[in-house]
Amino acid sequence: MSDPIQSEPQHAPLTIADLGERPGELFPEDLQGELEDYLIAAARSADGAGRARQAAALRLLADACSLMLDSDTPAQPFRPWWIDPDGNSTHTIDSFGTEAIAFFAEVADQVKHSELRARLADIVWTRKVPRDLRFADLAIEAYLKAPLDAQGWKLDGRDAWQRAAYLAMSLRRVELVETMEQRLLGAFWAKEQPEDALVSEFAALMFRYGLAVPQHRKIADQLAELGSDLASQGMFRAARDLLAVAADWLHRKGLAERRAELLAEIAQAWHDEANALLAHTPPFAMAAGDALDKAIQVYRSIPRKHRPALDIDARIAALQIERQDAGGRSLAELHQVMSPPTDISDMVRMAIKSVTGKDEISALHALATSWSGPKVHQIEQAARESIDGSFFKQMLASRTTIAPDGRIISKTGGRDREADEARSLMIEMLMEFKRSRQLEVQGAIMPMLDHIAAEHQLNRDTFVTLARNSRLVPPDHAQRVGKALHFGFVRDFETALQYLASEMESIVRYHLKNAGALTINTAPDGIQMELGLSTLIRLPQMEPVFGKDLTFEIRALFCDQDGPNLRNDVAHGLVADGEGSDVDSVYAWWFMFRIVFLTSPYAGEARRANAASNNEEDYGAE
Repeated sequence: MSDPIQSEPQHAPLTIADLGERPGELFPEDLQGELEDYLIAAARSADGAGRARQAAALRLLADACSLMLDSDTPAQPFRPWWIDPDGNSTHTIDSFGTEAIAFFAEVADQVKHSELRARLADIVWTRKVPRDLRFADLAIEAYLKAPLDAQGWKLDGRDAWQRAAYLAMSLRRVELVETMEQRLLGAFWAKEQPEDALVSEFAALMFRYGLAVPQHRKIADQLAELGSDLASQGMFRAARDLLAVAADWLHRKGLAERRAELLAEIAQAWHDEANALLAHTPPFAMAAGDALDKAIQVYRSIPRKHRPALDIDARIAALQIERQDAGGRSLAELHQVMSPPTDISDMVRMAIKSVTGKDEISALHALATSWSGPKVHQIEQAARESIDGSFFKQMLASRTTIAPDGRIISKTGGRDREADEARSLMIEMLMEFKRSRQLEVQGAIMPMLDHIAAEHQLNRDTFVTLARNSRLVPPDHAQRVGKALHFGFVRDFETALQYLASEMESIVRYHLKNAGALTINTAPDGIQMELGLSTLIRLPQMEPVFGKDLTFEIRALFCDQDGPNLRNDVAHGLVADGEGSDVDSVYAWWFMFRIVFLTSPYAGEARRANAASNNEEDYGAE
């Protein structure tokens, strides 16, 4: 690891005096553009004028501003702007040594630019030993300068206010907490256009950090009322977001009956959206089918004791009939999502082009459809040709697979020749799939992910909302799946993998149970144990529910000893340092993202938007 950045290792430490006689004038509150870019340009100008010390000071401030504030991980609030799968990155907060921290403290004390002051004060509070509470207060006060409007909230406001809330509540800064509560409540009740999602964001922030607790029930009721109004106006997604925030709060408070009512409203909003999609000319039957699936899923999440009062079982039965009809009508749409073969030679260029300049949903859609995943019949055919054409065909029937830690994890070449040949074929199929995913990760997934992250700041709530709206994700697992997706988005694939492996098993179990599969094993002593993923994928309901291709992909990534075997390795602590960021982990993250996004309404929105503009550049078939 490189040594922490100091001010000027070969000279005296930098001080605020190196910024000039009037340092405050260097950072006007109304400066335009990214602060880091402004500081870099100012450093170049100082270099050109021969002011080397000033240039060094400005570059050090730019390095501090290159860090990304991630308020969803309060213990580690700053992450590098860029990390590659090998762990190399731009500056981290640990890059700054004691001299740099002392310089930041001096500047934070005197500079008036709120964004720069918040950044420097928070870095000092996080890194200085011993800690100085004064810098936490400086950071909180500066963060609260972020405007509570749609543009400011989307750019930096959300992270700023969330970070301020965490610091103020955890440090018990009573006066600052009261200031936050007054401003958030004022903004919450003053909003005239709740469809811009700010109302639910403000409420979620107050709920999460325990701000304005006496008004929580009133806030939840207001969210429910606004959600109902929006649903009646056909603004289904905004309605569901508001209702979901209220339902989550009711769940935490144990108000189960009222929560059941809101869940029924959310399900009805999905149903109404499906009807609207079918009424469109031409009808969007595939998207309608997804919405109906989600409606059924939400209804099923309502506890049975609350179902009779809401007539839930009858609603589910009626929806299942509607779903079958939508499924039949969707067959006519299949040609619309087929794409031509990818030009491998231009893969990276095409991948980056497919996400450049697009809005968030369109960019994520391009990432999700960058590859359709392995096709079993194609992989099997290629594997057979590889085996049949090999001079070592007889030798391939006898194989030993050794894990990275030296364990022998599988063998072929016993007395059962037929079983050995089948196993050898599977191993070759796994190798074919491995070659394909390596190419996809290096040529498409990572270039696209890096470019999307550079153009869009997507927070954890974005991915939780995505998971909550996916018909694939069990209703009570949206938070965990959303966390896994967000960790991958910020290139922390090692942490993402810890969630992905278990959540993949939860998803499979949930849908197999709904298909009537018995997912538990009863021992002779009567003890019941849930079946593991490796057993679940071999149940007869697996392929009918997930299809042959997805079943193979899940098995190849998570369960097979001759593949990455991610579920086993995570469960048994066999993932060594660095292995959680390899190609297989990146692909596993993208696989989960792909199936979650494509089973959400956002996929249909992106397809329809692309079709309407006649400018769709689908990078792969769904």
